[in-house]
Amino acid sequence: DCLWLADRRDIDLETRWPAQGAALPIVGDNDALVIMLKNVLENAIRYGAAHSAVRVAFAPDRIIVDDQGPGVAADVMPRLGDRFFRAPGQAEPGSGLGLSIARHIAHSHGLALRFENRPAGDDFGAGLRVVILRDAMPRHE
Repeated sequence: DCLWLADRRDIDLETRWPAQGAALPIVGDNDALVIMLKNVLENAIRYGAAHSAVRVAFAPDRIIVDDQGPGVAADVMPRLGDRFFRAPGQAEPGSGLGLSIARHIAHSHGLALRFENRPAGDDFGAGLRVVILRDAMPRHE
């Protein structure tokens, strides 16, 4: 579903699977979980740097989506995933709902989305990292 956007922005997509064990097991609404991951991946492709790469790494305890974009300003980071929030200066169109929907789906499945900037010295370069992992304090909605 995201290949057309990756092609348009000249983004290489990389997938990593765990060397041992299975990827983070998630039980729930398959369609919703696909939407969650698609929204996070599409966000990385859309707002990461053009002519770069996006990596999705599956691990036994988490899923990590990395882009090679400019990262996010510290004052903006806490707002990621808020409904209708768009970081200032975005050229790409959007409604500010993708990460909000992903966060809602994650919470309803006992998962959490964590956002962090990676430093330039990281093995994948600087950019934004979104981590999907089991939520220590699941929310019941």
